[in-house]
Amino acid sequence: MSNVFKSQDENPDSFTVQLDKHNDTFRLEQDVQGYKDYAKMTRENIDAQTRSQSYKPVAIIPDIVAVAILTKYGLDIHSVEFMHDTAQKKRLMSIIRTEYPDLLLSNIRRI
Repeated sequence: MSNVFKSQDENPDSFTVQLDKHNDTFRLEQDVQGYKDYAKMTRENIDAQTRSQSYKPVAIIPDIVAVAILTKYGLDIHSVEFMHDTAQKKRLMSIIRTEYPDLLLSNIRRI
């Protein structure tokens, strides 16, 4: 017997959660195409606009990707301490560039 629902009822881009109570397992899915489209549009428009800004957006990371990175690499990008750890930020950028390049918002390489 399985139960399927959205992780956030009001957010159409949230996870689809499928619970299989018989096997005591769950599955998470999320359509990330909208995130990829947004990232591509932003890459095409952002570089010239942000060159003089000190803060530059780097990537858009859907929840499903954040969970995958936490599971595979142990990086909790939602942790309060995460943005204060330069080594973790660099590791995240390496992961994004190699495994999720379509989520990059900019072609700027330095963080």
